[in-house]
Amino acid sequence: MRILLYGYGIVGKNFENLLQIVGINYDILDDSLKKTKNENSIVYDKVVICSAHEEYRKDMLDKLKKKSILYREITFYTECFFSSTMKGYIFAHRKKVLQAIMKDRIESYLRIEYFDEQKKICEDYPFIDLERINYVYIETTTYCNLKCNHCFRTFNEYESKNKHMSFKLFKKIVDSIPYIKQFVLCPQNVGEPTLNPELLDMISYAKKVHKFHRIEIHTNLLSSTKEYYLDLFNHGLDLLIVSIDSFEENTLNKTRKGTKIEELIDNLTFLLNIESLKNKIAVRISISQYNEHELPSILKQLEKFGVQNIHLAPIIDLYNKNIEVEEKSLLYWEKLASGFSFETMVINSYEYRRKNDKCTLFEDALNFNVLGYLVPCCMICDHHEQNFGTIERSSLKTILKSKKYIDFKQKIYSIFPPRICHDCLYYPIIKNNI
Repeated sequence: MRILLYGYGIVGKNFENLLQIVGINYDILDDSLKKTKNENSIVYDKVVICSAHEEYRKDMLDKLKKKSILYREITFYTECFFSSTMKGYIFAHRKKVLQAIMKDRIESYLRIEYFDEQKKICEDYPFIDLERINYVYIETTTYCNLKCNHCFRTFNEYESKNKHMSFKLFKKIVDSIPYIKQFVLCPQNVGEPTLNPELLDMISYAKKVHKFHRIEIHTNLLSSTKEYYLDLFNHGLDLLIVSIDSFEENTLNKTRKGTKIEELIDNLTFLLNIESLKNKIAVRISISQYNEHELPSILKQLEKFGVQNIHLAPIIDLYNKNIEVEEKSLLYWEKLASGFSFETMVINSYEYRRKNDKCTLFEDALNFNVLGYLVPCCMICDHHEQNFGTIERSSLKTILKSKKYIDFKQKIYSIFPPRICHDCLYYPIIKNNI
């Protein structure tokens, strides 16, 4: 089947999005483009004229005749209901969407059946606000090639440590996520994601199903080759966040032991020399008392390399090592970074501590560990501390209706919250309430 799309305004672009997701071959004829894509003498199964102005139809038909366009049928659209949040639904129902396109009822199909499906999803998940969810974290590995001094993995032994998630389990988790909106996917938590030998396939699959508007990973950029990191983008990665805390060996031995700084610089500059990737790469600096004094020189070096996006984040002192910096330092960092050419984001972990209504770590994300367990948040690395069940044995719908999940949700904001929350540095509201 082949379609000719005529009219490339908002209506035409929306219709093109549908065709791309469904996988229909199409060409574009549009006056504003000053050209016709594929002007071969073929017979189109359907010509779709897209224009919000019905009065333009006659002129557009005349232009079709002048160009001697051959077609079997023609359809007019003055509107095409489409938004990016629908992409996952359209992909999952692409056969029905194709039938609706061919029967000229795509507008009514999307307006009726799509919203009926959204209503059903909300009914199937009564105890969670899916619209509030922004992030989906899937821990694809718990192996790592470094030993960071602020990381749970460095100082603990637990069942899920040093494991790779299989592609089969990853796919099952992605398939279980309802297509009520598009989320951000971060295929990691503890561990270096690029160590998983199936990560490229995982990213490709996640991109293909259209459930995520962005796929991002954090990496130390030291586990693989330059070509591999480039291939991450070719498979669908949207954002690569590189962790760099220092360029001084003595400091790195205290913060990220095992870092090979020359190799890191070599890999980073290789990627930054590719123009199309510059806005897809960010550097995250985790700031502690070990490296705060180095921040001016770190920023100067990163600007020299051509870095355009910087994330500044204070270390949360999980192990009482007294390495945290004061909150007032964040204002200094932001002012300092403003003197460079970066786009800067200051990640203020202290804001989480002050929230007294909802825990955003719990409410705004779904977190799956490497064994497929759904855990309350990214701070819980050992699922034996708290989990709601595993996708290996239950559906997400069942897990989010389970007594374990409902009880946790009811207790989390009570004066007697779950122990795991009471101990959490991101949840000081409990200390205020007790």
